[in-house]
Amino acid sequence: MKKTIFVVLITLLEFVIGQGQIPSWFKSLPQQENSAIISVGMTGNYSDRQLDRKVAIHKARKTMAKQIRIRLIFEVQEMSDGFYRLFQPTFEQIYYENVLAYVDTTSSVVDSAFIDNRYYVLLSLFPLRENINSSIIGWGARPDWIEKLPDKTGYVYGIGMVANYSLWKNGWNDADELARFDACKNLKINTAAIRTKKHTDGYTDERKIMRQSVDIAVANSVIIERWYDQKQDIFYSLCRIPYRGKK
Repeated sequence: MKKTIFVVLITLLEFVIGQGQIPSWFKSLPQQENSAIISVGMTGNYSDRQLDRKVAIHKARKTMAKQIRIRLIFEVQEMSDGFYRLFQPTFEQIYYENVLAYVDTTSSVVDSAFIDNRYYVLLSLFPLRENINSSIIGWGARPDWIEKLPDKTGYVYGIGMVANYSLWKNGWNDADELARFDACKNLKINTAAIRTKKHTDGYTDERKIMRQSVDIAVANSVIIERWYDQKQDIFYSLCRIPYRGKK
């Protein structure tokens, strides 16, 4: 019994430590002056470290393909009848196979790290002009962009947030995708309102349904920062999309 408790405590300690240590480029994606495209991938909990690396590279390549070009289809309906609630949400991402094939054959690993049974990979599509100064860091203080999106000419931003995931790789995957959809909403969104009335025993029940939808191909959408709230177990991702013209 004592041995079992000891093993559980050690496992929990490793989990907590692992949550607080990451490569610097996983938290904040380095900016390159030239046209180099970089992305990150992360996985873990496989028995074979080489398999960890292989899967992390695969995830980084898929992320890079999304950054270059991805079609996003999004629809949410929100009903107001004294309170708000979402229903019938749909989210869909469509890859461009030629882009994914190009990334698979052209990209290369420029840095990697294995920290507490998690494998992190930094991928580049073209040679880097500047060296990546990587280090193992903590998450630090809550960033300002969680409360207020950056305001930089030529870009729109979006935040993805998820909580209470047992697997880190799933938490970051969903936070990243929601951030990309949120940025896309800030780039372009179609909105329609429908009012419904229901008469019952002399009473009228009026409801308003708001429908928000997006169907757009997006280029150069990048997850530029991440932050993990260790106390609340919340994953945050910040996406940036270049933008020109009127919204």
